[in-house]
Amino acid sequence: MKSATGAVLDEARVLELAALGARVQDLYGVPVDVEWAVHDGRIAILQARPVTALPEVWNDSLRGDYLWTCANLGEAVPSVMTPATWSFAQVLARPPIGGVPTTGNIGGRFYLNLSAVFAVASALGLTGLMRRLAEHTFGRIPDDVEVPPLPLSRRATVRAALGAAVPFVRQTREYRRRIGVLLPGAPARAEELRARIAATRTPAELSALWTSDVDAFLRDDIRVYDAGAGSVVMDDAKLRRKLYALVGEADTTALMTGAHGADGDLASLGPLLGLSRLRRGEIDRATYTRLWGHRCADEYEVSVPRPAEDPTWIDRQLALDGPDPEELLHRQAIARDQARQRLLAAHPRKAARIRRELDALAEATRGRERARSEMVRGFAVLRAFVVRAGELTGADTFMLSYREILAVLDGDTRPLALIDARRAAYDRYRRTRP
Repeated sequence: MKSATGAVLDEARVLELAALGARVQDLYGVPVDVEWAVHDGRIAILQARPVTALPEVWNDSLRGDYLWTCANLGEAVPSVMTPATWSFAQVLARPPIGGVPTTGNIGGRFYLNLSAVFAVASALGLTGLMRRLAEHTFGRIPDDVEVPPLPLSRRATVRAALGAAVPFVRQTREYRRRIGVLLPGAPARAEELRARIAATRTPAELSALWTSDVDAFLRDDIRVYDAGAGSVVMDDAKLRRKLYALVGEADTTALMTGAHGADGDLASLGPLLGLSRLRRGEIDRATYTRLWGHRCADEYEVSVPRPAEDPTWIDRQLALDGPDPEELLHRQAIARDQARQRLLAAHPRKAARIRRELDALAEATRGRERARSEMVRGFAVLRAFVVRAGELTGADTFMLSYREILAVLDGDTRPLALIDARRAAYDRYRRTRP
């Protein structure tokens, strides 16, 4: 440490001062502004107070040299996440691979670490397969873009890959075992939890409800839905490649449509088709709200109100002009039938098998979309918890992680000192172009 006239403290004293600062911060549990003095050769702490103007940096790209992508995530997470949303996302994220993160928060946006994925694929001899899957899911990686390797030996990467594969396989099996039981009762389960959250009258009651029910709902039910939402990607890519080689891009696209089935039973189409049926008087507003009131443009962000919370939302949607989705699906069906006829004419021996594969994929896709819809409904429950916590404490709980919210509910005021800096960071990153 130097002044205009030279060194004020030697290196040993600087290290002593740094250690004292760390102890004070550990005591308060938040970044602190420390005033100190030296008297008779000893450092004395004069005052310490929480830092309220400390800028927050949300940039996990600083954690290492990796290739990150947010491609294919914009539909689900299109905006900057609040700290509350990011904390829930971390619960569901894939575990690190050999200490390397598989997901990251960069500028408040959700990113995937492709270096980790490609390192695992390379160690297991699956690089070609992973490149094809990555191209199908995220788009082609340019030839001049190198995927940085992990700072691990091949042996260490194999061990880490096997360690990461075990929970993934376990989660996939759990999804197949439980999804049929969970889905029928999912809407009622979510509505019950929302009602119980709304009925809490004190911070202690809400904290107890998290411990008894909501935490398990996040870690068990929503995690199963998440596994379903990420399924069928490999089957889709494999069948798409096969069709492309047989019939070309245009007919492949046409043949891969139709997952909604004859009854329009595809959850991702539900809100749009529901509005069309509401216009025609086939359903009423209460039915639409019950079925689709949890779906919206930024549906995984817990700070965003759901359509079910806004009495004017349906009116605004009905007032919009646009093409009739039923007519668009009809045109799509005609194009699909024509593509099937061309497939049958060109490849009569393969057409029946491909039709069965398309039907199986469509059924799996419907299951995936239903799971995703219930996952979104689950995030509406998490939103209800965060909102109620804010009502009971008076705090901007969207700017806190769920663990910090629980601490505040239990009477710990220290996390409140972080809110102003978090809000400033959130507003700053929202002004930054994606």
